[in-house]
Amino acid sequence: MRLLQSALFLVLMLTPVAVVSARLTLSEDGRTDYVIVTPLEPSPSVVRAASELQAFLGQITGAVYRIVTEKAPIREHEIVLGAPRRLAARGVTIDIPALGPEGYVLKTIEGTLVVAGSDVRGVMYGVYGLLTDHLGCRWFTPTVSRIPRQPTLRLPELSERVVPALEYRWPAVRDCYDAEWCTRNRVNVGPKLGPEHGGSVTFCGWAHTFEKLVPAETYFDAHPEYFAQVDGKRLRARTQLCCTNKEVVRLVTEGIRKRMRENPSATYFSVSQNDWGNHCQCSSCQELAAREESQMGPVLQLVNSVADAVRGEFPGKRVTTLAYQWSRKPPKTIRPVSNVTIRLCSIECCFSHPFTDCDFKANVSFCDDIRGWAAICDNLWIWNYTTNFRNYFLPHPALRALNDDIQFFLAHNVKGVYEQDTKLTLAGEMSELGAYMMARFLWDAGYDENVAINEFLDVVYGNAAGHIRAYIDLLHDKVQAEKIHLRCFTRPKAATFLDRAVLDEANRLFGLAEESVSGTPEVLKRVKVARLPVDYAHVERLGRGDTGLCKIDHQAFTVEPLTDVTVHAQRFLTRAKAAGVRTLREQTSTLADYEKSVSNLLCRRLTPHEPLVADRVKPGIRATYFEVDAWPGNGTFNELTPVAEAIKPRIDLSMRKRDRMFGFLFRGAFLASADGVYTFHFRAEGGSELRVAGETIVDARRAGAAHAVQGHVGLRKGWHPLWVRFREFGYNDGLDLRWSGPGTAVSKLAPGQLGHIAP
Repeated sequence: MRLLQSALFLVLMLTPVAVVSARLTLSEDGRTDYVIVTPLEPSPSVVRAASELQAFLGQITGAVYRIVTEKAPIREHEIVLGAPRRLAARGVTIDIPALGPEGYVLKTIEGTLVVAGSDVRGVMYGVYGLLTDHLGCRWFTPTVSRIPRQPTLRLPELSERVVPALEYRWPAVRDCYDAEWCTRNRVNVGPKLGPEHGGSVTFCGWAHTFEKLVPAETYFDAHPEYFAQVDGKRLRARTQLCCTNKEVVRLVTEGIRKRMRENPSATYFSVSQNDWGNHCQCSSCQELAAREESQMGPVLQLVNSVADAVRGEFPGKRVTTLAYQWSRKPPKTIRPVSNVTIRLCSIECCFSHPFTDCDFKANVSFCDDIRGWAAICDNLWIWNYTTNFRNYFLPHPALRALNDDIQFFLAHNVKGVYEQDTKLTLAGEMSELGAYMMARFLWDAGYDENVAINEFLDVVYGNAAGHIRAYIDLLHDKVQAEKIHLRCFTRPKAATFLDRAVLDEANRLFGLAEESVSGTPEVLKRVKVARLPVDYAHVERLGRGDTGLCKIDHQAFTVEPLTDVTVHAQRFLTRAKAAGVRTLREQTSTLADYEKSVSNLLCRRLTPHEPLVADRVKPGIRATYFEVDAWPGNGTFNELTPVAEAIKPRIDLSMRKRDRMFGFLFRGAFLASADGVYTFHFRAEGGSELRVAGETIVDARRAGAAHAVQGHVGLRKGWHPLWVRFREFGYNDGLDLRWSGPGTAVSKLAPGQLGHIAP
């Protein structure tokens, strides 16, 4: 753990003033004569801060703390919350504007405790600073906290000034989309933060807004020149804007100006590239990109033009853009203007090691880019990725990198951090622990990593804490020692650190964990949720893949998987339902979808399909080839016009004329050599599907990049309908379709096994 340089510490001590500071006795044996003083007309957040302080001091001491306004007579013992008349009466002068919207001062003066700051979030955060940093309160999850009991409560002398280094702090974890949790952990972004919580840092247009600011459906037919030229062609679908086109600049400026007028409460307005490639290759854009040595050149020129145009009318608002994938590298000479915020994205990186300690190529280049942006940008934010978006429940040991990376950001002029985590479902892999750690570090990057982990585990998991800590260390030690790089879209097959030995040990540790808290139902429930990733990993790493881990009876048409895989699959499904799991990945994939796919791994009896009439089947399978700019949202090819069609001896991609954005339909028949269970092993990109005898055997419609999946079907001897849909986006993973059956090991489909139905 590297410590920040002293200049980056969040807590800055006040210069002593000419008043006497003293230790305060806030309660004695559960009794107090202290009152909480608020302004005459407190803001909603100050009202809430007073109520929270009253409640938690009461829980700590057992005493009753009354709340009064500064209209009440001055008392010897007071806790003053941002009451300017009280401060003036006591001769205290604090530069509130210098604290910003979130900074605060905690100070003991004779018998008084002062909590001073803005009435937006400053006073409120000061209350939580007192409770957290000085009285030991913790809010680990929305339902689990630690409030120490101390009937006699003495507070040491305080003279503390705290201003957060980050203006934007959001650990985006669905479990913690809770206004109380966010506010108590001083998170200033969230979907449920109202005025009483100090509000939220607010956007109008979150990201990827090119297509909304200048929609192709509105402008493309009349003005294709507004949109990206790629390989000599202006793109209508999956396009970007031509950033150097003057009319595009005008339309985007008008759009942002309109949004600013219609959304006065928002501060940040996005002008950012769409979430794919295809940057404009026209001569104007590429001449600028070449001069700037970055594709960010045309984008930032557009963004700066918009920001310059709206600054006079909207001086407090900012225009944001992404430095993302093809635009990540900082430009050579163009600088963001003062009201532009750059959001630098780390999506290509390895997240199992700190950025600066990792030799992964993408991490090295990301570090170069953040240093470059830090030198030219005063409003630099980071969009970081702290989960596995393709598999929310696959173990993802990235906790140890969190604090090191945040310290690295702060050391390079970063003013805001968005940690994109498990946003779409509850109960993700260690998501509540991750949320707590991120919230702590985003507020105070000097907070100790091990303290954060252990204090969370001790309270949330009780007697099971040691076993769960051993599990966390097991995974993190493995990827650290073997230098295993984890991306934010890791497939189960690529998660090689999850071998049989690691998973067996993880399973053993959670068995001990559950046993250790068997007498405390609420804690046991939380431990069961924490075990979900272990069961999921057993299923995905050991139960799926190119080889079938199952016992097949061809006479009885039964499929019986290995016992441990069945146990893990059933336990995962049962507990995931109880925990309110909605989806298993960023792309739409419900728990019901997963249950259907897992059914292939459970014991089942198949109903055999009867064959086709043999004389209807002719040699070769019918292949239809398609090319697209964008795949239809419904996943079908019905609305596409074929490029070519032929009868082929094999299922392969030999007819393709490009390397990306193409697809095939293969329609025909498969020859079953005998009665029995046939297993198909299908590897293809998302949107692909395999049907045999009219039954969907493998459905990869909701998958991302290619991975191997197997499915079983019962067939009588003879020909059976075969239908394959294949879609290629650009990962170039190809198509691999194999089979095994009675007396036959896994092999590719031979020409003699494929036919088509003659017209």
